[in-house]
Amino acid sequence: MVLGACLLVGLAVGAAAGGWWVLAGIVLAGMFAALAATFPRGLRVVVLLALAAMVARTFAAYLFPGRAELAALGVIALATVVAASGGDVGTLARRIVTGVALVAAAGFVALGFAIDPVGFVPAQELTPEPLVFTPRPAGVLTSAVALVAIFTVLDSRLRRRAVVARIAVGTVAAFAVAWAALHQLGPFRLGLSDTPLRDALAAADAASLNTMLNAVVVVITLPALLALLAAARDELGTVIDGPPVRFAVVAGVVTALMAALLTARVALLVASTIAVSAAVFGWVNSWLTRRRMRV
Repeated sequence: MVLGACLLVGLAVGAAAGGWWVLAGIVLAGMFAALAATFPRGLRVVVLLALAAMVARTFAAYLFPGRAELAALGVIALATVVAASGGDVGTLARRIVTGVALVAAAGFVALGFAIDPVGFVPAQELTPEPLVFTPRPAGVLTSAVALVAIFTVLDSRLRRRAVVARIAVGTVAAFAVAWAALHQLGPFRLGLSDTPLRDALAAADAASLNTMLNAVVVVITLPALLALLAAARDELGTVIDGPPVRFAVVAGVVTALMAALLTARVALLVASTIAVSAAVFGWVNSWLTRRRMRV
């Protein structure tokens, strides 16, 4: 569910970082997320809130592009009220939203490969010049680092096998959607887009589906935002003593500040940087601990 919401803008972030290499970057990011050790709860809260800010800005970019900041703050306020009252997205609702996201992804992929983009030029007719701007293989690493946070699993109580299974399914879905978007827009247009899926539909001469896309954005982003705030509220409750209402309000205020100060792209980069740094620190600390025990 969170992955689907993050991909709405995350594709552009990955393409800007790695070009066509973002496809390999997605696989590497998924593998890293599956192998990453559990990092400190305090840092996990920051990752969750940064993702919440990104999702809110994504909702606003697709639905209210002219008033993105105001719309993002409004939807955060609404989700905060629900989270403060103890609300969360139930298991059945999460499965339904995930199903909608997977169906929408399958439809987008089918459309993306069935129709050549407007102005499509066969590869054999291209002049060599565009290849000068092709990103280097290092784009695999940069795009992977940028996208690690989109594979964040909300329920930290899940068994490792379940976590790996979810990340594997998400990786396959993200890879397919990214490939279809790259086919329609190319890495440069995709990397510059604020609403990549909408622009991909326009490239496929399927702008008439924008209304359906808007509906999918609402169905995916709003539950994801509430789930992220509720997860942050619960995580704070395990670190600090106090009423859940206070934690929900704190989470909402911090998310609102992030959404006001950061774009969706920057919020994702913040979340991914913290997630990668925390995981690497956890690995190094674990290795040092084992080494001391041997000595």
